[in-house]
Amino acid sequence: LWWHHIIAIAVACTLFLISYQYGLAAIEAVEIREISLELSIPRGYIYWFISVSAALSGLLALLGKHQPHHPHNAQEMIDGGAA
Repeated sequence: LWWHHIIAIAVACTLFLISYQYGLAAIEAVEIREISLELSIPRGYIYWFISVSAALSGLLALLGKHQPHHPHNAQEMIDGGAA
């Protein structure tokens, strides 16, 4: 359906915005050498990981197949749509 594509685009845009914001936070964290007090590791690495994973998720949201699976019989509905 057409609205599946609209939702996928909205999800992708949201994920790209999250990626952008964490990318900016990562740059700033690297510049000021921000460190996690609990783990004693640089936060820039964590922010970069979140940024990259959000960007990849947004890309997959755009490239993914947007057709829902429809169960073919009652047993498949009980099994959760698994074939």
